[in-house]
Amino acid sequence: MNINDWWKDAQEAYYFLQQQGYKRISLIRLSIGEIFSLKLAQQEQIEMSAPKDRTPEPLKQRLIDYTRAYKQLEGKTTEEIAKELLAFQEVSLHSFKMFQQFIHDTVDQVSAITAPVAIYYGNKDDSLYGMSANYIYQNISSSEKEIKAFPNSTHLMTLGKDQKLIFEESMSFINSLKGFCYG
Repeated sequence: MNINDWWKDAQEAYYFLQQQGYKRISLIRLSIGEIFSLKLAQQEQIEMSAPKDRTPEPLKQRLIDYTRAYKQLEGKTTEEIAKELLAFQEVSLHSFKMFQQFIHDTVDQVSAITAPVAIYYGNKDDSLYGMSANYIYQNISSSEKEIKAFPNSTHLMTLGKDQKLIFEESMSFINSLKGFCYG
């Protein structure tokens, strides 16, 4: 599996929702999903509730580390996790170079985004993510945008101490959008 497969999956998920008759689609995503959401928002009218300067080696290691942490949260054993991580460890650095280029191309074009956007990041995450969030916020063309740092959050924000607050903020943003009704 490579970047093109992941991008195709993201596009297919979006088009599936469209085919189901949804007229307004809001994306709430985390980590790598952010890049695909930004790319979709450049091409479609998507409402959004946003890592640019990683080199391939740390990008690969970060993916492995966060996959391991997530699988621990799922309650998997050390052996199960090791087995599932083999697929990530075997991915070539060329794939991550392609992913890095995808990230750069996407972030360099964020000014094309006019849909409403809320950008959240964890204050306890790597500072690069806060800088990326601020870059995106400053460069998107949306007139409806907000940015917020969550003081007790690391990278896996939706699973941490600010989980409830993040959910409330996300729903508040979505419900504030003109013509949107949640119920």
